[in-house]
Amino acid sequence: DGGPELCKPHSGNVDMDIFGQDEGTPTYYNILLKIKNFDYKWDDTSKVPYLTGKSINSFVTFDDVYSLEAKAEYIRQVGAAGCLIWEIEQDFIETSNGSGTIVGTPLIDRLNEVFNRCENEN
Repeated sequence: DGGPELCKPHSGNVDMDIFGQDEGTPTYYNILLKIKNFDYKWDDTSKVPYLTGKSINSFVTFDDVYSLEAKAEYIRQVGAAGCLIWEIEQDFIETSNGSGTIVGTPLIDRLNEVFNRCENEN
């Protein structure tokens, strides 16, 4: 009722219309390609973004460079020895969709930037 939103009941069904090629689990690259279909929102408690469909009934949670920077800064603050990345395989930007030519890995690059900043400050 009223469209997708954080902390609202849902059916649990994946969005095969928008993210069918990713079998309902969108890659970071495809999220960026289709972000115009969504409103970008930020959960300040968890320090992560989420998307709600503008004219589609879809809700997407994901990490971006800002949430990964916040997580890396937290790791630095508490003095942890590192972090575990559950799924980094989908962190790539291709020259064009399906080209197989990777021009960047923005998420792991941001983690490295923050951790290297830490090493350079010590």
